[in-house]
Amino acid sequence: METATDLIVILGRSIGISTYQGLSLQSRFNSTIRLDPNYPQAIELINWAKANKTMLLRRTSNKTSTSSSAPPMVVTPAGQQVISIAQMSSAASMGLFYVEAEMAISNEFQEFCVLECSGCKQKKRTKDRKDFQCPKCNRKSALVPRCVFQIDLTHGTATTTSSISGELGEKLLSMTAEDIFDITLR
Repeated sequence: METATDLIVILGRSIGISTYQGLSLQSRFNSTIRLDPNYPQAIELINWAKANKTMLLRRTSNKTSTSSSAPPMVVTPAGQQVISIAQMSSAASMGLFYVEAEMAISNEFQEFCVLECSGCKQKKRTKDRKDFQCPKCNRKSALVPRCVFQIDLTHGTATTTSSISGELGEKLLSMTAEDIFDITLR
């Protein structure tokens, strides 16, 4: 990663995950792999990598194992207190907590998208997007996809599971809920 030409984007479509000797990728009959595609998202990613090159190099050089988890990055709004996962777990009430932790997708085979009523947001256990009569809001409605998935937050010996959904989930996965839904149908 010495020069800007060393920064490449690898885009994969219809790539599966197998568990042969750990996690690995597998191709399918309609898989596509592109290097440096001329897509706005790929160009944006390259520009972000160039702007954050120092931080990326520091994170890879600090890595001491071959596992896929990297040291955590802490991003906390000014004036907010960072607490430990143990403190958060013992809190008497639910709320918003800022924690220092490593984040990992708890199950890479989980559903990353659900369908819900466009009116009341009631989740529906189906893959069919046709209109239906919602029992909660009592109106005919279309089902819309919503990104939702579980992550594990780990710091030291403490671990907690958290749900990520909506726009934050889409941003972390760099995909829209529509794209996620289309991929999970395959």
